[in-house]
Amino acid sequence: TQHATAGGASGDGFYWDMVAQVFGSTELPERPVGLPTFVEPARCHAYHLTRSGRGCADRVVSVLGYACPDIVYSPAIYPICALLLHYVTGELVLTI
Repeated sequence: TQHATAGGASGDGFYWDMVAQVFGSTELPERPVGLPTFVEPARCHAYHLTRSGRGCADRVVSVLGYACPDIVYSPAIYPICALLLHYVTGELVLTI
């Protein structure tokens, strides 16, 4: 809630500011996003997300890696993000 009321690139707060900083725009990138080093590539289960859903999961995890550089290893972060995206939007995943 604190981050959502801060205002931002499109009025939605911290998440969209970070997306604009990391990717240069708030649009989903057309190419695959390089995931942070703390993500275990063998455990990147998308759980039936569509192509745009996978792009959103990549974007959320990349923003998390940029915002929290002290994360060293978290193999479960991508699958958890993919599961949460079935129920909430990308900016809400970071607040959960």
